[in-house]
Amino acid sequence: MRETHPKRASAIEALADAVEDTKRLLTHRDGLRAVLGAIGYLGFDVFVLWSAFLAIGTHPTPTFAVVLMAYIIGALGGSIPLPAGVGSIGGMVGMLIVYGVDHNAAVAAVILYQAIGQLVPLIGGGIAYLLLRGKFGPIQQVASLEPSR
Repeated sequence: MRETHPKRASAIEALADAVEDTKRLLTHRDGLRAVLGAIGYLGFDVFVLWSAFLAIGTHPTPTFAVVLMAYIIGALGGSIPLPAGVGSIGGMVGMLIVYGVDHNAAVAAVILYQAIGQLVPLIGGGIAYLLLRGKFGPIQQVASLEPSR
């Protein structure tokens, strides 16, 4: 088949390699931990979005399954190269509206979710910076880079 259809043969070979790599990833101990970690990260991230609906007092609150599907499909908009994650924000809001969530609640919850996603690392990084600055002391001045004459 390689001689008559080289592109098809290489595509089938790449698919077979991907299946073998996936099998190895799921059966190897370190790979399984990585997959479970990715699933846990996704679950907690979707939980934050779902909690945003509870925080703004949406009635009726969408189910976790609706939020999960809107998150997964809507986050594909993040692959569109737009500044500030506008593609994923618009995609999630749009999918939530398609699934029957009130448009005002969808916009508010997704913006709150994005704000939490920005503030948590900012606060955690600020605390880490202060702790490390206390441990390592003030920054030393670097000697001039100009060669001496």
